[in-house]
This record gives sequence, structure tokens and C-alpha cells, in this order.
Amino acid sequence: MLNPASRPEAIAAAEAFRDAVWLDEGKHLYYDGYNRWWPGVTLILEKTGHMDYSFLRKDVRDAALKRGHDVHILTHEYDLGTLDLGAVAPEYAPYLDAYCAFCRDHRVEWYLIEQIVANPQYHFAGRLDRTGKLGNGTEIILDIKTGDAPDAVALQLAAYASCLEHPRTRRRTCVELKDTGRYRIITFDTANYLRDFNDFLAARHSFRRIMKRPT
Repeated sequence: MLNPASRPEAIAAAEAFRDAVWLDEGKHLYYDGYNRWWPGVTLILEKTGHMDYSFLRKDVRDAALKRGHDVHILTHEYDLGTLDLGAVAPEYAPYLDAYCAFCRDHRVEWYLIEQIVANPQYHFAGRLDRTGKLGNGTEIILDIKTGDAPDAVALQLAAYASCLEHPRTRRRTCVELKDTGRYRIITFDTANYLRDFNDFLAARHSFRRIMKRPT
């Protein structure tokens, strides 16, 4: 399902910052080769209240974050063809089944998987989940969730799309993976890309006022 040769211009746009901007996995912070901090898309949305999980108990939120992280690894390995199905934890199997069903039902062909991207004009970075093409020819940029997606996923995807060439040409799509083995698709109209990206930039501006460089 991975076919990076299908969209060389998308690859080139992403690779322009692959070596320049990197992710400190432990801190989940982005830096460039000069050790300059690049604010992350999700951090911007969280600190400005667009993605607010404060209503969750800490143990519930920690469990959800771990599930999301672990399921992302499984879907990544599945798409690369390196997944050991026998090693999948039983509690994660339904989420993986849902993702496999989504890929199968829509005959997806991925161009980029778990790709670090950056926007040098507005100075932010992030790691998008997928870009690719559906069997019907629709090109998408995809975010994978293992819970209910917040409304701000529209802004999140707009921010990622802005890091690539021709950002309005991909349908912004979120797939919610359910513990029942089913999935739900949320799509965002390409006609609303500019509106959503401008909303993200407003959040980026607010973030600049309230945050200092982390250590």
C-alpha cells in the first residue's frame, strides 16, 4: 500500500525538512539542525485550548495517549509490511482490525507515512499520519484517531497540509478507529481549507504570546 514514487513532488516537499527538522521523541518537541525549537501543531492547539483534554482524569488520559501511540505504531508497521500479527496485544487488535478494514474498503495507496513536515514561513512543525490516494482517485491527507476526534482536527490537518505543495488538492480526512473493530470517517471540505488554516494561524499567534521556548 505504500507507493512513494507515485507523488514525487509531495515527497520532495516533505523531504526538504526531513533532515532540517527532527523530533525529540522523549520530549515530543521539534528542533532543527541549529537546535532551534519549532512549535508542534498539536502543542499549539492544546496550549490555545483547541484540543482540551483537561476534563479527563489523568489516568484516563494517560491510557488514551498510550493507546493512541501504540496503535499508531501498529498501523505504521502494517503499512510497511513489517507487522508481526502474533505480537499484537489483544486490547489493540480491534483498532488494528478497524484500520485494516478502512484500508481495504477504500483501497488506499499511501505516499507518506508518519512524516515529519514543517512550515518555514510560519515556523511550526508536525508529524502527519498519512498522505495518499483512495481507490476512487481522491487524494487525501489523513489523521488517525483511536478515540473521538476533536473539532480541531480540521485545523490540525490544515496545518499539516500547508507544509506540502498544493495543500488544497488533498481532502482532509480523519478516521476514528473503534474498539468494536469498526471505523468512522470524517472529511473536511477542501473549499474550507483557507478558513481552517487561518484559524490555525490565529492559534499560532496566540501561542507565540503565551509560550516561551521549552527546555
